[in-house]
Amino acid sequence: MAYIHTAARPAARLAAWRPLRAPLALALALAAPATSLLPALTTGLRGTGTAITFPHGFVTALVVTAAVTAAASGAAARLAGRAALAAITPAMALWFLIGAGVIEAGLNTGASRLTDWGIILLAAAAAGTAGWLLARRRSRR
Repeated sequence: MAYIHTAARPAARLAAWRPLRAPLALALALAAPATSLLPALTTGLRGTGTAITFPHGFVTALVVTAAVTAAASGAAARLAGRAALAAITPAMALWFLIGAGVIEAGLNTGASRLTDWGIILLAAAAAGTAGWLLARRRSRR
């Protein structure tokens, strides 16, 4: 008697979801460091460099932004799978460049709070990269 394989085939809707994973991961990785723009963490960004304040403190803004970015990048890496390199790397590079530009502007204008905000963005880019690498490493096991 012949063996007949009776397992159900995967649904076609799963195949339709596959091309959307990398763009969604990119959007998630781009949006995560933007938490530093929330008024609860940083205010006065539309004014001068001296108008910038950290309502709950600089360290709180730094830790929250880095934690949210690491978690979002890790989730994006799990979501995108092998496409995570192409999705998350440009997002973190963009935030790194923005952070470096903000630090340079803060140093040139003498606005220490603007420089602090640039440090937050650099830390978020580093944390996002670390979150992506950690999620990638865990998925290989």
